[in-house]
Amino acid sequence: MAKKLLPEYKYTCVSTAHIMPMDNSILQEQSEHITPQLICDHFAYGYWVYIPTGTINEEVQTMIELGLSAAFVELFKLAWNERCHFIKIDRDGDDVDGLPKFEW
Repeated sequence: MAKKLLPEYKYTCVSTAHIMPMDNSILQEQSEHITPQLICDHFAYGYWVYIPTGTINEEVQTMIELGLSAAFVELFKLAWNERCHFIKIDRDGDDVDGLPKFEW
């Protein structure tokens, strides 16, 4: 079997219904910063959010300080626990049982 040359990254794709309007605003602001506290990128229908490796406590503290909702923190922690590298938050993403949903 040939050795892989390119690294592989795991991501999850969830509906924007799993974030609150205030999360959307904060993610938009962070995506426009040159040195964001939360690494994310805005695209036409949502966001890509980077999940760093290492301890999650610092990341959660940063999210709380930014004002992200408990629902967003829960989503981030779930993705981190499942060893994802990114969360794609997309208007056409999956609805996930057990995660809060918001209409906006």
